Amino acid sequence: MVDYQVNFIQKMRFYRKQAGITQSQLAELCGVSNGTIGNIECGLTKPSFDLIIKIAEFLKISPADFFTIEDKFLIQDDRL
Repeated sequence: MVDYQVNFIQKMRFYRKQAGITQSQLAELCGVSNGTIGNIECGLTKPSFDLIIKIAEFLKISPADFFTIEDKFLIQDDRL
């Protein structure tokens, strides 16, 4: 069974790094605190739908991209 929160976190981190954007930069672009983005990437909080849409917009992806299941993202991340 796929853990969709872990899948989302892995993809958010991947696409953010691929875009060359730090957590602080993404937070500023989205109008939230740096802690908010950090907490999402650590799995401590879940983003609202509005924030998911903003994040996707700034990462130049579709919000749906966070929720598709791809083998390359099914890697366990011990930091989560």
